[in-house]
Amino acid sequence: MDIKSTLKKLKKGDIVYFKVVSGGKDRYGNPSDSHIGFFWGDTPSDNKYWHSSWNAAYGVEGAGTLVNGNQISVLSPFCVSYVYVFPLS
Repeated sequence: MDIKSTLKKLKKGDIVYFKVVSGGKDRYGNPSDSHIGFFWGDTPSDNKYWHSSWNAAYGVEGAGTLVNGNQISVLSPFCVSYVYVFPLS
């Protein structure tokens, strides 16, 4: 399932886990890793992902800056990944 199909099914608070299948690097050269966070959009088309990271390359808040800790960015894997969704309810 691709990200666009996944987004249509998400509700605020759902847990989204990206498990890396083949690695890569983000635009800062950081290696891609498996990642977990919460879908934080108010609607499925409001693509927001609340997570912790050292990088907000595609951030909704602070786009293009290095950020340590919690942040909200768009839900988009940097490399080929399995996507698992754990619904809030």
